[in-house]
Amino acid sequence: SAMGQHNQAIEDFTIALSIFPNSLDYYNRGITKYEFGEIESAVLDYTISIALNPKFINAYNQRGIACFELEYHEDGILDFDKAIKLDPNSGESYYNRGIIKYELGKRSEALKDMQIAAKLGFESAKRWISDSTSRKATSESEKYAKSGAEKFEAGDFKGAIEDCSKSISLDSNYSGAYLIRCMARMNLGMYEDAFADCSRTIELDPKEASAYFFRGKLNENKNLYQEAIADYTISIKLDSNVVSPFYNRGTCYVQLGKFNEAIVDLTKALELDPNIPDIYINRGISYDAIGNFEQAIKDYNSSIKIDSTDKIPFYNRGKISFLNGEYEKAFIDFEKALKLDPKFVPALLNFGLCKLQLGFSEAAIVDFDKVIDIDPNFSIAYLNRGTAKFNLGKNNEAILDFEKAIELDPKLALPYYNLGLAKNKLGFIEEALVNMDKAIEIDPSNAAAYYNRGMIYWEKGEKNLACRDMKIAAKLEFEPAKKWLVENCKN
Repeated sequence: SAMGQHNQAIEDFTIALSIFPNSLDYYNRGITKYEFGEIESAVLDYTISIALNPKFINAYNQRGIACFELEYHEDGILDFDKAIKLDPNSGESYYNRGIIKYELGKRSEALKDMQIAAKLGFESAKRWISDSTSRKATSESEKYAKSGAEKFEAGDFKGAIEDCSKSISLDSNYSGAYLIRCMARMNLGMYEDAFADCSRTIELDPKEASAYFFRGKLNENKNLYQEAIADYTISIKLDSNVVSPFYNRGTCYVQLGKFNEAIVDLTKALELDPNIPDIYINRGISYDAIGNFEQAIKDYNSSIKIDSTDKIPFYNRGKISFLNGEYEKAFIDFEKALKLDPKFVPALLNFGLCKLQLGFSEAAIVDFDKVIDIDPNFSIAYLNRGTAKFNLGKNNEAILDFEKAIELDPKLALPYYNLGLAKNKLGFIEEALVNMDKAIEIDPSNAAAYYNRGMIYWEKGEKNLACRDMKIAAKLEFEPAKKWLVENCKN
């Protein structure tokens, strides 16, 4: 009989083990016991088998299955965790762990395990996933959640929220419904409600990486960069093969001025997907900030190669050229940025500055006029237009622009300095001195202001005051002042 064969097999294994105790025979005796319902005794044999061979994957799997039968669910999960650690390609281990998790109500985690097992070719997992679809169809809660997901994909965010809310009303512990509703609310600008949904998702399923990512985005939108970084970090720990958490954490580091950390994250994001232009732009900004202009330009070039319709990389590349005194190169890039967006104020302003540097003051005025038309309260535009007019000898017009710049931003030193130059040109010596005084008060490191105030004093015949200002300018490494001192101030 079958029972007789079973007892004989047990006896044979027992005799063999008394002569030579070994892991495999304990394992096989456990299998035999399990098949005939002696589950607790089987667990004991599997445990001895593992003690004799801690790397015996099958023993962990079988003990895990037996623990599941005995409803020792957490012990079973630990066994499958160990089996997976020993062999990450064991589809059977993922499948068995998924079965227990599903029984514990951890449906999202169970599905993940089944999906991995299916990818590893474990047929039972494939069938489980197929059957799972049928099981979900019987659940009203999951039906609504599925409908919500479909509406979300179709862009019907209000409909998605309605269906997910119905799902949650039927099952308040269904994490997937909260996650979909979170995303839908984000798209409608319902940020506080979305944040609550993401947090609830995490509470129900602490291993749902995307919930941490979306909550991180919500924190980032509120400029809570440290909190966002914390969420992105957890998302990355749970799933390190997704681009977005690395990219978003990198942009948070950019906002915090932690450019080296940003470069590390953005580089990792590019390793995962080298075809996203915005990642190159943000890494370029980071390299630019730490003075690595060569690498910054390479990144802007890469961004442009992928998407030549974005004004930002042209503008940023132009700024580097401008700061390096390469005004012709900067001119070309600013011009390209403006072709893409003729009302892009930063490019218009810098385009005008390029023209000033290249000696085209009339053309520069046209650009500054455009900036002022777009933003009548932009003090720097008036300052730069006044500078262009001053260069052309239009001192009265320049004065009006400098005064307007001061009216809009009285804390800027340069408009006072330029106003002093223009007043001096027109012979308003005392007024020029007052403006130079104010420029120096705001910015005591402005060597040119000391130099020009010194020249005004000299013209007034106040030699001591002139020499005093020239000495300060010389200490600030202003070369014309050094030369002037040698020639005029012997003491």
